Amino acid sequence: TMKRRPDMFAKFTPTEKLDKELLKEIERDKSRMGLTQPVSYRPAEEADLPAMLDITRQAQSYLKRNKVDQWQDGYPNEEAFRVDMERGESYVLTYGDQAAGFFTLSSHPDACYQDITDGKWGSEGPYCVLHRCAIRAEYRGSGLSDHMMDFVEELCLQRGRTVLRVDTHRKNKAMQAMLARHGFQFRGNVLVRIGEGHDPRRKAYEKILRRKEKQA
Repeated sequence: TMKRRPDMFAKFTPTEKLDKELLKEIERDKSRMGLTQPVSYRPAEEADLPAMLDITRQAQSYLKRNKVDQWQDGYPNEEAFRVDMERGESYVLTYGDQAAGFFTLSSHPDACYQDITDGKWGSEGPYCVLHRCAIRAEYRGSGLSDHMMDFVEELCLQRGRTVLRVDTHRKNKAMQAMLARHGFQFRGNVLVRIGEGHDPRRKAYEKILRRKEKQA
């Protein structure tokens, strides 16, 4: 029998059945509808909570179906979103008049990122962190998530930060593919605070942003 790796973060093997199935689902998503209405974002409000919680349930179901132990402990919940709103860090992604997704962009250092292993961060300066992001199920593969990432980078620069960090579950291949597509670099592994009985291991990514030159 094959011995398991002794290290905490097992390497991903692309021949695993579950990962093949997830990659097939990603390919199916790519064939979905194109975007025909304006895409934008705005600060989240109290009235957005029902839509945000509905999108969260969709994301939780998607992850569970693909055997990804992320967002499976009742998180994120209404309380987490309310805290984000109070801090001015919660945003809604809009497609036309509809709330089509959400994301949290924090300017506060993440304590979990201090103990990175199997690598190191590329910058020691102040940074923003992308947390709690998802889009409606019907828009997967439409390119809406790419708009979201562009908005996140724009907001990060508006806050005077050129370093953007994010972490995701080691089996969340869809998120990892999106991060790679947007130029994020894998920096190492971190452990996040999570409910007992769930996998706390996360892959950490970072992108050094370039300030846009002002046009004359």
